[in-house]
Amino acid sequence: PSLPAGVDEREVFYRYISYTIDEIGAMYVERDRHVAATVRHATLRPGQSVGAAFMEETYAHAAKVGIELPPISAEQAAHLGGNYVFPNFFCLPLVGNCLAYRSRPNGMDHTSTIFDVWSLTAFSDEAPLPAYQTQHVDWRDPKQIGRVLHQDFSNMFEVSAGMRSRGFEGARLNLRQERAILLMHQEVDRYLRQS
Repeated sequence: PSLPAGVDEREVFYRYISYTIDEIGAMYVERDRHVAATVRHATLRPGQSVGAAFMEETYAHAAKVGIELPPISAEQAAHLGGNYVFPNFFCLPLVGNCLAYRSRPNGMDHTSTIFDVWSLTAFSDEAPLPAYQTQHVDWRDPKQIGRVLHQDFSNMFEVSAGMRSRGFEGARLNLRQERAILLMHQEVDRYLRQS
């Protein structure tokens, strides 16, 4: 979708990166805000998108600070997004960063799940690694998990209750935007049939 006349796409992109850092605390990190600020004030080449400029500046910045990033093609960059790894891992990779989720059984309680969320990022080989940090948070508290994840998680009780109702015949997925979910469930079904 195109932006309204007079709206600077570079500014919108910078605000998106900043909002994601402030409200999720994952996917993007402070160095990405720095890179987005550089792009925010850059003159784009004719035909260059803000995303392409951000990617170019991300690699330039990483090289300056000693972070080795893997090369990716323009086609790969266009398809960065959600990826499922069988049977219970989902990640949202970016160049140098990743937001990852793992769900697993909560003992024998079939009505609950342990849900791990990881914010992963690449570090320079030249600097000492920061200490690994684990936080246990209450996913119901937006102050602990940020507004975005709170919005994502807040409807789980209603969805769970609805799925247990007699009227529930199955989920209807958007086959374009939610195709990965469908494919993951098909793989789980295939695996269970073989067991």
